[in-house]
Order: sequence, then structure tokens, then C-alpha cells
Amino acid sequence: MPVMSALGLLSPGAFALPTADRFVALVEDQAISSWQLEQECQAVQAAGAETGTAGDPESLRQHLDEMIDRRLIVREFERRKGKIPPAFVEQHYQEYLQDRFHNQRRLLADYLHRHGKSVQEFKEEIRQHAIVHFMRQERTKDPIRPSEIVEYYRRHPEEFYHKAQLQLQQALVPYGNEAERDSLRPKLAALLKTWHAGEDLSKNCSFWRRELPALQYQNLGWTALGDLRPELQEAVRELGEDEHTPWLELSQAFVLLHRSGQRPAHRQALAEVYASLQEALLERQQQERYERWIQELRAKAFIRYL
Repeated sequence: MPVMSALGLLSPGAFALPTADRFVALVEDQAISSWQLEQECQAVQAAGAETGTAGDPESLRQHLDEMIDRRLIVREFERRKGKIPPAFVEQHYQEYLQDRFHNQRRLLADYLHRHGKSVQEFKEEIRQHAIVHFMRQERTKDPIRPSEIVEYYRRHPEEFYHKAQLQLQQALVPYGNEAERDSLRPKLAALLKTWHAGEDLSKNCSFWRRELPALQYQNLGWTALGDLRPELQEAVRELGEDEHTPWLELSQAFVLLHRSGQRPAHRQALAEVYASLQEALLERQQQERYERWIQELRAKAFIRYL
């Protein structure tokens, strides 16, 4: 039976968590209540995985769809009389305890008490989550063929092209007002005279920080010239190997840049990106197959949003 939406009762843009408990969706012969949806939202937020604003319609609808998908997957697993290795469930349980409760049973007990759940109910939730992960792996486990990796690399050269880059480090000293700025100028000039030739900027900063505790060091790594602010571009353009700029005055800070390397524009060789490209293509393929499978399950199920 095709997916059905309640006529005019719910739309993604109008969905909001009701104050009184009521049903918000039917999945075959199972109902999802607003209380269950609220518990789902709170669990995700507690895990630190929430990206949207708590309680906004889009976020709530996403959580509801995930609950529906989970029920469909568990139902499909049970319909097929599937078997999941106990070790897989136990591993999922231990990872859940570590991620959610930092492996502290007291925090788990507090959570169960706060949400009115028994240990058995909690373990059943974990089992269902483990089934979803297990089924997802089973449905998307085909590997990426080497020819697919080569073909993607050939068709998308722009993704592996890098502009000419400089290896840069930065020292920054903030100031709050003009008087502080003026008092810093002679101190910075004096510190620069103590530059230890051949030393990394980070080591010089460690030495300078004795005089200026507010000094901040940052390794900018390989940086394209165009990624810098225009005034910094001009300052580093003519730097040679192991050379540094003078103290440059920016808005509310003095900045010094040190160049320790350079590499020309180049395209990464396939051998350099093969492993990361294989991982990225595999992840994308798994997501696409998972989404197609979920749509198949939804197309066969009775689903009604209330």
C-alpha cells in the first residue's frame, strides 16, 4: 500500500510538537505518539548529535521520519526471521554507553529514571538500533570496484588540483585600544631583534611569550596566496625560504607571518588520493543504496502522518 499523508493535518512546514500527548504517525499497525517523538529528540540532543534547533518543525519532522524508518527496518528484519550476532548487539550497546554516558552506569540510571524507562525497554531500543546498523551494512556492503575509482578520478580533475601554496605560520598579538597599540610597537620591534635564525616560529613564540603572554601562535599549514587577506598577500608574496614579514598592523592586532616552504600548483597523483577516494565513493554508494532501500520499504508500507 502506498505512503499516505493525512489530508491537511500535517505538512513539513507546519509540524510542531503538541503540548498534550497524541499520536503523530501510524506505521502499519503501530502508532508513534508525541511523547515518543519528544523522547527521541531529547535522546539525540543528549548525544550531542542535534544539528538543528530543538523543537523546530524541520528537525521534528526529520526525527519522526527516522523513527518511521527504524520501525520499517526492524519489521523487515523480523519478517525475514533475521538473526543478528549477539556480539554485534553487545558492541553497539557498549559504544552507546561510551558515547552517551561516558561509560558511567550512574548516568545511565539517571537517564532511565528521568525518562521513565526500564532497563529492558532501554536494551530493546539498543537492539533495534543495532538491527538498523546491521541491516544497513548487509544491504550496502558491496565494495567499490577499482575501475570506478579510476573513472571518477579521470572525470573530476578539478577536485584533485591544488593551487600554488606556501607553508605558513603566524604570530598574532591583539590589542584593545590605540594606547595599547602604541605601547606594543617598541616591544614587538625589540622582540623581533631576538629572532633565532633557523628556528621554527613556534619556538620563537615560546620565547617571546615570556614578555608578551597575550601572543598567539598558529600553524596555517599549506595555504594558497589567494586565501589570505589582501594586505597579507602583499606581505608574503616576495618572502623567500625561511623568511618572515615584519609585524603587520591589522584591525585590533599585530601579525607576523613566517614562510617555511613552498610548492607549485599541481594535480595530486591517483596513488596519493586512491585510499581516501575509495572511502568517499564507498560512503556515497552506501548512502544511495540505503536511501533507495528505505524508499522501497516505505512504498510497500502503510504510513500515515496525523
